[in-house]
Amino acid sequence: MRDQGDPRRRRRVLVLDGHSKAAAQVVLALSRACAVDVAATDPQCLSFASRRIVQRLQQPESAEALRAWLAVRDRENYYDLIVPSTEHSLVPLKSQELQPHLRAKLVIPDESSIDVALDKHESSAVARRLGIKVPGSTLVRALHELPEQPTYPLAVKPIHSKVLVEGTLRTLTVRICATSAERIQAYRQLLQHGAVVEQEYFRGRGFGVEALFEHGTPRWLFAHERVHEFPLTGGGSTYRRAVEAPEAIIAASVLLLRHLRWHGVAMVEFKVADDGDYRLMEINPRLWGSLPLAVAAGVNFPLGLLQIACGERLDPQPCYRRGFYMRDVTADLRWFMHAGRARWQGRGLSVKSITAGDFAGLLRPLWGQERWDLFRWREPELWIALSRRSLERSWTGLHKLVRRPAS
Repeated sequence: MRDQGDPRRRRRVLVLDGHSKAAAQVVLALSRACAVDVAATDPQCLSFASRRIVQRLQQPESAEALRAWLAVRDRENYYDLIVPSTEHSLVPLKSQELQPHLRAKLVIPDESSIDVALDKHESSAVARRLGIKVPGSTLVRALHELPEQPTYPLAVKPIHSKVLVEGTLRTLTVRICATSAERIQAYRQLLQHGAVVEQEYFRGRGFGVEALFEHGTPRWLFAHERVHEFPLTGGGSTYRRAVEAPEAIIAASVLLLRHLRWHGVAMVEFKVADDGDYRLMEINPRLWGSLPLAVAAGVNFPLGLLQIACGERLDPQPCYRRGFYMRDVTADLRWFMHAGRARWQGRGLSVKSITAGDFAGLLRPLWGQERWDLFRWREPELWIALSRRSLERSWTGLHKLVRRPAS
């Protein structure tokens, strides 16, 4: 076996959380340049469908076991880069107590900076002190602390999107409430897992500013607009496009991440109104689900991480293709179903109403203006696996939708 310092040695990358779309995109983005191993807690995970993987590894679930396992795997394989694709691995590995040489291979900032990003209340407070616009909000720790006379609609958010429940990391979602009953139900469900933030509902389009920083210095920037969001009141994108983002949110993103002395990747999320006014929503301190768009448009963030991890001089800011679209085909099917039903019922909380233009947009692949998440003509395995997973969710959603009485 060639040693780690051998210049002839092929670079090796370990991608954690192989269940995520971001992990699958890292495999596609890097595997022609280096050997890629993928680890996951689920042996049927999305990324394992790729033929490009060298090793498929069982990722431990507990934090202590993951740290010990990672040290052993690195001694065996001499990884150049280790990618924590989601909070499932980032949370256990963010500790400053992790061996320094391992932490350097993760390309992540200090633990204190990650903690700010993971805490919606704290990140809003930091942004407010920097003069960045954030929604009006109140921290609530118990039902008797609920603000009086709320204005509807409003957002009820857990301060942490990921929480440990009986040793398993669980995802908590934002609840958009239009009535008092919905608000109380959201609090009862979310307060079981910790403090909650009640925020004003800011109407606007979702934008993400993606960044690669090197020890507090911005290197690469990319921006996208969410064309279709699911759920309809605001959430992850099922359809999105690369854009030249408003200068105000680019400046706010750079200011915030500079202040946190960021290292590695992050996505800063905003809502932007039609008149240009904006509000910061949150910071995602890791790779994001819409990563396929950035890579297809010309900004290969995984390659940038590899260059930093290897101590190389980073390439200049890549030019990327504005107005380029990316769709998660089967997940977007859910958007069409729910958006159609919402329009028929006349609901007003949707970020975007369905129009004829949404159907016309289905033709964009014909003239090369759109691609599909993880789709490759010569190796469709990942796209098939993603579609199968999304179709199962869509079928479950459709079953619930047709059984739900119209309100």
